[in-house]
Amino acid sequence: MNILLINNKFIEGGAEKVFRDTIKILKTNKKDILIYTATCDDIPNELIPFVEAHIKLYDSKKNPIDYIFNFRNYKKLLTFLEQHNIDIIHLHNFYGNISPSILMAIKKYKQKKKCKVIQTVHDYSIVCPNSSLMIYHKNAICEKCVGNGFKYSILLKRCYYGNLFVSGLKFLRWLVAQKALDHKNIVDLFITPSNFLRSILLREGIDDKKLIVVPNPVNIPPIAPEASKDKTILFVGRLSYEKGIDLLIRAFRNLKAKGFIDDDYKLLIVGDGPLRKELENSNSKDDIIFLGYLTPLDCYKIMRRSELLVLPSICYENHPLVVLEALSNGTAVVLTNHGGMKELAEKFPKMIFPSDYNENREKMIANLESSIITALGRLKSEKGLEDYFTILLEWSEQNYFEKIMRCYNDFNEF
Repeated sequence: MNILLINNKFIEGGAEKVFRDTIKILKTNKKDILIYTATCDDIPNELIPFVEAHIKLYDSKKNPIDYIFNFRNYKKLLTFLEQHNIDIIHLHNFYGNISPSILMAIKKYKQKKKCKVIQTVHDYSIVCPNSSLMIYHKNAICEKCVGNGFKYSILLKRCYYGNLFVSGLKFLRWLVAQKALDHKNIVDLFITPSNFLRSILLREGIDDKKLIVVPNPVNIPPIAPEASKDKTILFVGRLSYEKGIDLLIRAFRNLKAKGFIDDDYKLLIVGDGPLRKELENSNSKDDIIFLGYLTPLDCYKIMRRSELLVLPSICYENHPLVVLEALSNGTAVVLTNHGGMKELAEKFPKMIFPSDYNENREKMIANLESSIITALGRLKSEKGLEDYFTILLEWSEQNYFEKIMRCYNDFNEF
């Protein structure tokens, strides 16, 4: 079985981690498959033993025309597919750096050879030209394009930070992918990590039979979490408005000023993004610490010692791995009660404390404060928390492997 996995990059965020983990899990559990990869960056050394061959594609973000349709990537991928006799093409994210042009290569290849095309969907690019169901400059959720045939709203509202030119490019990219290249029909099966994302794709008109929910895998630590925790609240993610980091800082400051949390509590912020310098300059006290990007291992070490992880996202998160990673380290979570995160809150009622979303910033900050107080109070009064190891078996690497192989083998009998 020759499998080609495609993603914009190897290294970046949560989708990239799932991409890398999928490669390792497949090859570790089934030695006889041949794995090929296509991205816009070099293959990391850690993945070389797992991959038969890698093709480095051109980064389409460097040129507006390539961003819509990168002809070089179309030619390069088609040649690669034919040379390596690929049986299964497993797409992840590809709109941003690779461009939709590879859909034409895949379509032409399918005309010559029977192969299955699967996509693990990590964002909302199929239904939203802005990929996020967000109007960035208004920091507001928007579902207007879901189920609508043409997504003109991105032009009228200038959804990408009010920039008409970039919003226009994103609209044209979506138009090429969905209308000219027929993205939804080229893909035989869509994998969604959450029921929420599946419901969004159903509203877009994708056939129920082409949708399957497979939760992202989590590497569960083989050792028990720390029995005692530091007085630490943790944030892990991109430092941008849609992730709500500014709201969390406000809530943390308010809780200290009101005396609801001790003065020796610290807020640790892991990640980078456009707001980092601004937030660092306006929060110089030593109780808020900006750690920047950390390796997964270093992040795990901090999680193990932290009392609470807070994810105050304004945007609809799909299936944030960091929540499950925190739970696997015995760390409770406060998160916004919408999107895919709402499902996780329902799964782990003793470990996750939901905070209601509100378009009014001050009300959302107040909701965050209330949820943090509730979470910390519960942690102090209840020493025995949810048996998270048992529950997290649903997200185990073995379970993920079996479900992915079922997706592959239901089409091709090997």
